[in-house]
Amino acid sequence: LTPARTLTPARTLTLHPTRRLSTRSACCSERRNASPMATWSLVGLCATAIAICYADRANIADAIIPMSQDMGVGSSVQGLVLSSFFAGYGATQILGGTLADTFGRIPTRPDATSRKANARGNSRTGTAGGKRVLALAVLMWSLATLLTPSAAKLGVTSLIAARVTMGLGEGPAFPAIHSMIARSVPKAS
Repeated sequence: LTPARTLTPARTLTLHPTRRLSTRSACCSERRNASPMATWSLVGLCATAIAICYADRANIADAIIPMSQDMGVGSSVQGLVLSSFFAGYGATQILGGTLADTFGRIPTRPDATSRKANARGNSRTGTAGGKRVLALAVLMWSLATLLTPSAAKLGVTSLIAARVTMGLGEGPAFPAIHSMIARSVPKAS
C-alpha cells in the first residue's frame, strides 16, 4: 500500500487513508485568544532583548581599536576578532529555531485550554519553547559579554573564544523571538 500524496481543497495533505497532516497553522486559535496587553508586552520584551543583543554585538567595534593597541596586534587580527562572532552566530541560527519550535509544542500547563487544543490536534500550546531558548541565549551571551574584558587581557585566542561564545548565545535569539511572535501575536496585528 503506497501512501497517497495529494492536496485537497481543504488544504489537508493525505499521507495515509487513516492519518491526515493538516497544512493549516496549528496556532490560529491561540492567536485569536491572545490579549492585546500580553501581545504588546511580549513584543516590547522581545524588542528590548534585540536592542541589548545589537548593543553587545556592536560595542566591540568601538573597543577593538584601543584593545588592539594595548595588545599590540594589527588590523588582520582585529578583523579576525570581529568576524569570529559570526562563526558562533551562524552555527546556532537553525538550531535555535528548531529548539524553539520543538519545545513550543510541549504543553506549558495541563489546563482546559491545553486539553481543548490537544483534543483538536493542536499540540502547539504556547511560547514556552521560544522563552526557554531566548532565556538560555540571553544568559549565554551575557556571560560572554561579561567575560570579554578578562579574555582580552589573557590574549587574542581567549578573546576570539569569548566572541565565538557570544555568537553562540546570540544566534538563537532571533529564531526564538520569531517563534514566540508567530505563536502569540494575532494575524490582524
